Amino acid sequence: MWRVLKDAGFNVSVIAASRIPRGYAAAAKNDRLDAVKLATYYARGLLRPIAIPSVEQEGYRALVRCRKRIAESRGKIKQKIKGFLRASGLDEPHSIQEWSLAASAD
Repeated sequence: MWRVLKDAGFNVSVIAASRIPRGYAAAAKNDRLDAVKLATYYARGLLRPIAIPSVEQEGYRALVRCRKRIAESRGKIKQKIKGFLRASGLDEPHSIQEWSLAASAD
């Protein structure tokens, strides 16, 4: 959304919710009061925008997350195979200790 608004010519700042100052709890709380509070904080310079990653950085992060999920999945599959062998009363083959990306590429 930031990119779409920025491309449309709007001055956009993204503020992390964890960086918004917390005041005393108001008796009434609604969207209008929250908007007034945020506008006041922004006008006083109390809100600092966060850095927005580039499209390339987002792609890299997605790739790293995907690789991590695959590696975790691969580890779980190995554990299932070892558990199945033990539950079946079979000894683990020696080659199972040498599982690696290079060994599984064959």
